[in-house]
Amino acid sequence: MKNTYSRILYVTLFCLGWIGILWSIWTFCSRSYLGEIEMIMEDPSFFSNLCVSFVSIAMAVLLERTAKEKTDR
Repeated sequence: MKNTYSRILYVTLFCLGWIGILWSIWTFCSRSYLGEIEMIMEDPSFFSNLCVSFVSIAMAVLLERTAKEKTDR
């Protein structure tokens, strides 16, 4: 049962990270098309969302690797 919960955590972190990255790219492209690029560059939440998305994906990968190493021993 513990393995199921950890697998759900990995998949959730990984998917939410990619959703955040794709949302950031879509927002950047749509705002730059409308000519509002200065608003994006001045808004810190855009950059912080991108960073949190990358950290979420990295954390999912690291957690899965450590879980595999523990089961291999």
